[in-house]
Amino acid sequence: MFGAAHFAGGPSLVVLATIGGIGYSLAYAATRRVEAAILTHFGANAIHFFGFTYPHLQA
Repeated sequence: MFGAAHFAGGPSLVVLATIGGIGYSLAYAATRRVEAAILTHFGANAIHFFGFTYPHLQA
């Protein structure tokens, strides 16, 4: 479902989001705390945001 929610980003994003969703579900399964999945998602977003360039955001 997480991958399908990213359908507008194209097929490659669907695949990557599906893999991410599996990771987030594993974080939840390991801890039984939704906060673990939320923090994992936040961490992945932070790595992506700070580790990659976004030319269209340049002022």
